[in-house]
Amino acid sequence: MFPEVSIDGSTCASVGVLGTAVAVLGSLQAHLALHLLLGLEPSVLGRVITFDAQKVVFGGFGFAGSPEPATAVRFIAPDEVRADDLVVDLRGADEAPQTFAGGRRLPVDHVAALAAQPRPAGRIVLCCRSGQRALMAADALRERGLSNLALVALG
Repeated sequence: MFPEVSIDGSTCASVGVLGTAVAVLGSLQAHLALHLLLGLEPSVLGRVITFDAQKVVFGGFGFAGSPEPATAVRFIAPDEVRADDLVVDLRGADEAPQTFAGGRRLPVDHVAALAAQPRPAGRIVLCCRSGQRALMAADALRERGLSNLALVALG
C-alpha cells in the first residue's frame, strides 16, 4: 500500500527547491486563468506580477488606464522587407557576423545620424534580436521627425 521510501537521503540541499517555485507559479497562473475565465473584476489583464522566491514577496504593477501611443511603429516579419527599404541592423558583429538583408550595421547610439541623411525611397527598417534595440532606435528617429519606420525582431 505504501511505496518504499528512498534510502538515498535526498535533501533540499542535494536536489534543490526548484519544484516549489514551479508549484507556486503554476498555481498562480491557474488562478489568473480562472479569474479571467470567470470575468472577475478587477481584470487580471494589463498586469505584471512579480515573485521573489528568496524573500517570498509578491509584487507587480498594472497598465490599467495607461494610454496607448498615438502612433506606433509596426513590427514586420523578415520577409516583409522590400527592396526599397533601408535596413539597419543594430546587432554587433559578434552577435551576427552577417547583417540582415545586406543591411547597414549601426549601433543604437549612432542611429540619430540617419536623420541628417537623405531619406530612402522606402522605410527605414530597424532590426535586432528581440526588437528592444529597434524600438529604442525608432524612438530616437521619431524624435528627429522620421516616421516611415518598421521594426524586425530576428530572434
